[in-house]
Parts: sequence; C-alpha cells; structure tokens
Amino acid sequence: MGGNRVNREILSELSFFLISFASGAALIAAYDILRVFRRLVRHSVFWVGAEDLLYWAGAGLFLFLMMERHHYGIIRGFSFLGTFAGMLLCQTFLSRPAVWAAETLLRFLFWLLGRVLWILLMPFRIIGRGLKRIGGFAARCLKKLRKILKNALKKPGQADKMNGRQSDGALNSDALNDAPLAGKRIEGKRHESHTGNKKKKKKSGT
Repeated sequence: MGGNRVNREILSELSFFLISFASGAALIAAYDILRVFRRLVRHSVFWVGAEDLLYWAGAGLFLFLMMERHHYGIIRGFSFLGTFAGMLLCQTFLSRPAVWAAETLLRFLFWLLGRVLWILLMPFRIIGRGLKRIGGFAARCLKKLRKILKNALKKPGQADKMNGRQSDGALNSDALNDAPLAGKRIEGKRHESHTGNKKKKKKSGT
C-alpha cells in the first residue's frame, strides 16, 4: 500500500512537471505569434512596450491558473523549473524556424489573397471607369445646355443691353485700330505741306 502511494505521488509530480514544461512552451509559442505579427505590421516603441506588458501580465495569470487547477495553487520550485525548461528548449530549437515559416506562409497567403481580389474586382474597376467617363461627358453636356437655356431665357432688355455693349466695344476697338492710320495720314499731310513750303521758298529765292 505504501509503495503504491509513493508511486502515485511520483506520477503526480511528474505529470505536473510535464504540464509546467508544456505551459512554458505554450508561452513561447504565444510570444512567437506576437513576433510574427510585429514583422508583418510595423510597430512603434510605445506599442511594443504595451504589448510586452500585456503579454507578461497574461503569462503570469496563465501560470497562476495552471498551478491552481493542477496543484491546488501551491507554488512548487520544480514547477517553475519545468516552465523555464519548456521556454528555453522551445526558444532554442523551435522558435526561430517556426517564426520564419509562419511569416513566409502568411506573406504568401496575403499576396495570393491580394491577387485573387484584384482579379475578382477587375470587372467593377472597368465598370467604374466607364461610368466615370459617361458621367464626365454628361456633366459637360449639361453645362452647355445650361448656358444655352440661360441665354435663351434672358430678358429682351438685357439682351439689347448686352448687344449694345458688344457693338460699343466693337466700335471702340475699330476706333483704336484706326487711330494709328489716322495719325499716319496727318503726319503725311504735315510732311507734304512742309515740303511744299520749302519748294515755294526756293522758287521765290530764284
């Protein structure tokens, strides 16, 4: 009877040690997931510190619940030893290749998902471009039609005033254009009169 009781206690302690070992490995696996997430999404120093704080708070709560469930909340030294051994072995032999494999796989899946979505949304992009061109053409047509209707609905007095302003502007522009010609004509007449006076003076002198 005594031997059976000892064997049960040994098996109980061994199973608790293995549970502690697995808990340590699970904690490292959870932190590896956080590492993969940080590699895929850029983080600032603030968010890295906040995530680490939340992680270790959750890790402490997880270990406390594990000890309470499997060993009635009694803290044993070999349980910490098993947890540390599980974390160390997982970090040394499994963490780096697991993180690399998970990051590579997720990047490939995201790339594949992006290509699939690009192909599926291609008809909608084509339809959107066509609707944009049609909308631009319709907007230009409506703008021209609005101008035509606005000119057609103007009052007669306003139309006469606009026509009078346009005719006055045309006359003013014609006057401005004819001004240099008139000046040249006047200068020509002055030059002719001046040369005529010189000729008369020469004749009288002779």
